[in-house]
Amino acid sequence: MAADKCVHGVPPSLSAKVVGSFAYLTIRDRLPTILTKVVDTIHRNKNKFFEEYGEEGIQAEKQTIGLLSKLRNELQTDKPVLALTDSLQDAESWNQYLQRHQGPQGDQDAVSWFQSPWLYVECYMYRRIQEALWLNPPISDYDVFNEAKTQSYFESQQAVMALCTYLGGVNKSKEELSKNQLLDTFNKLLKVSLWGNKCDLSISAGQKNSQKTSPLDSLSSLQPFILVDDSNMASRGRSISTASVSRGLSLMSQLTISSGPSVRPWQPITCGCPRVVYGGRAT
Repeated sequence: MAADKCVHGVPPSLSAKVVGSFAYLTIRDRLPTILTKVVDTIHRNKNKFFEEYGEEGIQAEKQTIGLLSKLRNELQTDKPVLALTDSLQDAESWNQYLQRHQGPQGDQDAVSWFQSPWLYVECYMYRRIQEALWLNPPISDYDVFNEAKTQSYFESQQAVMALCTYLGGVNKSKEELSKNQLLDTFNKLLKVSLWGNKCDLSISAGQKNSQKTSPLDSLSSLQPFILVDDSNMASRGRSISTASVSRGLSLMSQLTISSGPSVRPWQPITCGCPRVVYGGRAT
């Protein structure tokens, strides 16, 4: 999977081949740290697995840790990316994507942790974590990130409440706002959603990074760090999709975009989020 070719004018994907780059530090440091924390979390819950599933739970814990330790070694030594072996619904799609980038000759060395696009291999790592659990029932449904996400949620409650209070006030007065005021409010919420990613647990490799104060108060100081701002396109009828794998402020800041005021005052406020997946379960 070439990460250094320009295709149709699009810049090449960032990979860990560029020493010192965000991608390089991600693959070298951040992802191994995340995997180590996952292994530690599973091991700390060994007694819980035994209480719920007996000896079968203990064996599942050992085998899962073995697979994850192997995955960490593959990552750190820049081994080729391997095909998935579980029977989950998306496994075939992942494997087909891998095969396309291995080329017609099936060159496994063409797709590896440090040579391939960073975003792909990071997503692939999380998919391999899911595979390791899925292959080892009865702990297949165990959420290895639940503890960290729950802690982040409670530590960010003050910021979440401040954001909800602001959004509630906007909704109450929306009929009195001009189109420009609605657009200004929308852009503000869009930036809150952007900077909510600062609280994403993956970017900190699981370290505490909860927001304790209102995210609205820091927008001005963060403005210089926005490299490209195309938010005005939203006022020209473009649709906006949001996705979040976190909990707490990172999730809440993205939900405000779905439930915030429309930039067109004659349109009703709608929620573009048909369901919320909370703690691994859809609601």
